[in-house]
Amino acid sequence: MSRPLFVGWYGPSDGPWGWIQSHFEHVSLLDGRSLDDWLVAPRRREPHPSKILLIALDHRSDFGSFSQIEQRIASTATTVPNIPVAIVLGNDWHGHRRTFPLPDKIPNFYWYQWYDRIFPWVSELIHQDANSDRVIGKRKTSSERPGDSTPWRVQWILDRSSWQTSMLKKDQPIGGLAWIITDHGDPRDLWRDACEGVGMRAVATRMCSDPPWLEPQLIVVDCVSRSEGCDHTIEGVIQAARARHPTALLAQVASFPTWPQWSHWQSLGVDVILPRPAALQGFLYYWQQWIARTAA
Repeated sequence: MSRPLFVGWYGPSDGPWGWIQSHFEHVSLLDGRSLDDWLVAPRRREPHPSKILLIALDHRSDFGSFSQIEQRIASTATTVPNIPVAIVLGNDWHGHRRTFPLPDKIPNFYWYQWYDRIFPWVSELIHQDANSDRVIGKRKTSSERPGDSTPWRVQWILDRSSWQTSMLKKDQPIGGLAWIITDHGDPRDLWRDACEGVGMRAVATRMCSDPPWLEPQLIVVDCVSRSEGCDHTIEGVIQAARARHPTALLAQVASFPTWPQWSHWQSLGVDVILPRPAALQGFLYYWQQWIARTAA
């Protein structure tokens, strides 16, 4: 019998934070008073519920609250099972590894790393528990979570996937065709090598090039705002790619994306946001799930 995943969320819940929460069914919003009870209490009738704690730090000034949480987690470690903890960071934390390093023992992610880091991290926790049939609770629909704007293609996977699959392995080909749109040689080579390394075919073109006469399942737009000698904009490239291939998974890559940018890109038909540089293996694991579900 499968057990749902219960997520404890400590921190803000609007904007990108609510978007992250919307990918889970069972989310408890915690504060200073409720945190201790959540750490020690089982959920519903589950004798050993699957639980993770996500701590959202919007600004660097929020670090003081994290230090207090860390102490409280340590104080309960001898009485409750080890609960995986991760930190989800806001844009104010850009460059923190040089100027404001966080404890190495606790994973930390930016909010926009859901697809290439947070999703694989949660999935790996499930995969590592060989004696458990843990699953992540199915995602609620947009009608159940007001303000949810996750595209239907992503929702389709999250609603139907038990996420009980093996993590990405190089000897397990993914298949499919990827169309990489980029205006720089390095990203083009990185994406092409990564895709071909897991059994995908990859075709790369520049922003101003004619689209290939192929039917890709994955489209990656990894461009700067404008290329020299090219009148195309990223927005125009996204709209054209979506109109030409309405069912493909469309990923937009950006160096330091903001929440308003992500909201705008979603309105243009973008399914996935990725940082630059992205954790390519993590994203390809997400893509592996996409292929498996759409082929079922």
